[in-house]
Amino acid sequence: MVLKVGIIGTGFGSLVHYPGFQLHPDFDPIIIAGQDPQKTKVIAKRIDAPQWSTNWKEVVSNPEIDVVSIVTPPKYHSEMVLSAIEENKHVLCEKPLSVTLKDAERMRNSIEEHGLIGMVNLEFRYIPNRSYLLELLKSGYIGEIRDFTIILRNSSRINPRKRGYNWWSEKSEGGGVLFSIGSHYIDLLIQVFGRIDRVYGQPVTHVKKRLNKKTGKMKQVSADDSFSAIFEIAGTTSGIMQASSVSPFGKGTTIEFYGEEGCLSIDEHGRVWGGRLSEDDKPKLLKIPSNHSIPHFENVHPLVGPFYKLLHDFSAGIKTGRSLSPNFTDGYNLQRVLVALQSSASSKKAMSLGSFH
Repeated sequence: MVLKVGIIGTGFGSLVHYPGFQLHPDFDPIIIAGQDPQKTKVIAKRIDAPQWSTNWKEVVSNPEIDVVSIVTPPKYHSEMVLSAIEENKHVLCEKPLSVTLKDAERMRNSIEEHGLIGMVNLEFRYIPNRSYLLELLKSGYIGEIRDFTIILRNSSRINPRKRGYNWWSEKSEGGGVLFSIGSHYIDLLIQVFGRIDRVYGQPVTHVKKRLNKKTGKMKQVSADDSFSAIFEIAGTTSGIMQASSVSPFGKGTTIEFYGEEGCLSIDEHGRVWGGRLSEDDKPKLLKIPSNHSIPHFENVHPLVGPFYKLLHDFSAGIKTGRSLSPNFTDGYNLQRVLVALQSSASSKKAMSLGSFH
């Protein structure tokens, strides 16, 4: 049975979600909703959407639709997700689940109480180098993990006029590097360790104002464009994460894990390296096995491939009646860490998290 899909959000929704659903044999996207009528109409025509709307409530209440995909700023996720659940729809929601922990908990509880399938679009899990890194770490390739370093640096938002003011600039709407990019790598840590016990975080806004293209004037920014964080796990492992979208000549992403028996890393070119004390003089380049591959599609956003693979799990969950990871419980646990890091920044103190569930 092919499931009819309604997508709310014309940005990432039109670039990744719509083509991903369109390409997948188990889904049929039939409508996309946005805010601006003219913009939404043009986007709907470009992506070949049969219907479009500027009223998201029409999407969630449409009796034709089986699945609602929510691709809006996090501030609006809760109302949309809960409304879709009340209309008996399965839900795929962009990460993070919300801006507040309370709303994330409500969404998690509601999807479970209604017996529906909910997943969070943490599609970075399906990128081959990352899924292979996780497999190696979980298999004990480097033994007990002692420490890790994750560096995320680019200059994508360094120009306040070219990358002007929008929802991404507002902390209250869920904007900023911590929520948008850091969330993917904090999710990796939760996958690796199954817990994060204590965090200390410092989100920072270096570019204080950005051009509001509607008014032609510079507007104050409240969301972070950089952050640093320290993580403690089980009293034996610690690590740091640094991220910035305003680093001149930033080299991209590097991930390093060090254990009692060796090291594993992903370099700025996306290559996986590994070394074990028992068999190597230095780390060697590791070939990613074919079972971690993702489909390649021409003329689409590069994240359509990993998103398409996530849709396999979403479809399988709907068929079996069980929300597979990354589900709303995973989204809630991620939200706990994000909110703890924000609280740490406000209090200037480390925050303890307790057990995950």
